[in-house]
Amino acid sequence: MVRLFLLTTWTSLLFGACTPNEPEMIAVTEVIQLGEEQIIITRLAEPSPTPTATPVPPRVETRPVTLDLAYENSLPQLDPQQVTENSLDMVESLFVGLTRFNHETEEVEPQLAESWTSSADGLTWTFNLRDDIQWIRPADPMTVGAETWAVETVRAVLSYDVVRAIERVCTRETGTPDAFLFFVIAGCESVYRSPEPTEEEIDAIGARAIDDTTLEITLIHPASYFLTLTALPQLRPVPGELIDEHGTTWRYSNEELADGWQTPENIMTSGPFIPSATTFSDEGLILYENPLWPIGRTGNVDVVNIAFQQDEMETFAAWRAKALDVSPLPIEERESFLSQTPARARLITNQTVFYIGYNFDSAVFQEADARRAFAAAVDRELLIEDMFEGRAQGLKHLTPPG
Repeated sequence: MVRLFLLTTWTSLLFGACTPNEPEMIAVTEVIQLGEEQIIITRLAEPSPTPTATPVPPRVETRPVTLDLAYENSLPQLDPQQVTENSLDMVESLFVGLTRFNHETEEVEPQLAESWTSSADGLTWTFNLRDDIQWIRPADPMTVGAETWAVETVRAVLSYDVVRAIERVCTRETGTPDAFLFFVIAGCESVYRSPEPTEEEIDAIGARAIDDTTLEITLIHPASYFLTLTALPQLRPVPGELIDEHGTTWRYSNEELADGWQTPENIMTSGPFIPSATTFSDEGLILYENPLWPIGRTGNVDVVNIAFQQDEMETFAAWRAKALDVSPLPIEERESFLSQTPARARLITNQTVFYIGYNFDSAVFQEADARRAFAAAVDRELLIEDMFEGRAQGLKHLTPPG
């Protein structure tokens, strides 16, 4: 018996009812030879699928996301315990905090401290710290456009570093702005008011390292706001051995930086970004994402280019020339800019409180009822419109909402 197979493609013309979604059919004709007789059998079958190669997606070359900013001064103060208002963002980026204040949820969140507890009387707070946040130095060369940047790991950030920060805040010689905020910590005010505090007085401050990752802070009275204080830049831990070795002398000379632990050749940082020593000068500074940072962060910025400008108009001109991503809006330009392109301006509230004070020497305001009546009679909305052109918020208490 001989079998012959013939393949014939049946087109849609033969079937007349084929639709684009129906597979194309083929006719298979089989010829069977039985002696002198041939039997022909024809049947329909779907063709075997032809293998198709899986397309390889094109390779996308990723480039670091950069943010171009300007500071309206020369190199800012990077010492957390000496930080001024124009350096707060820099300290926030370079140094880990004991906790972090989330401005969207208005909650205090863990950062260096994973968890904490307070005693029943509210006087003793115990913080359990992470052991995977490092003191690091940049390992040059670090160039813009690099996909990775090397760092030199020095050691872990320890509870002793937080104790050192608190001791510095409580010592008047450090010059911490608003140090009085931390007088709620036991022994802090006493040390601050002492012209030359002794080692015994400093040791008596209510901050104690139980071990490398356990910190205990004692207060003079219960304070519901204490966790908010732990998120402030002034309580950022610092490397005590580096301060002991290099001191805290900090310029001010236009020619060069004075010696100090914050200088490019000495500094160690612990935050989500690290500075590049090769671009650390009076002209500008480049920050890189810390590749060892173990905590998730918002945003997608890898590199921050910071130029030091002399005034707002210089910064605004650089922004208009597309050399900067963000710029303050100078008063001289405000009216014309807002009338032309209001969508490109964003009002950022600094939570600065302006208030009207009473003259207590006046017979009118010596009575508490008179002061309350006057306060109730003030039209705050009209005052805001008249004095601040509507760019403020009326308050009945000193503390802003949130």
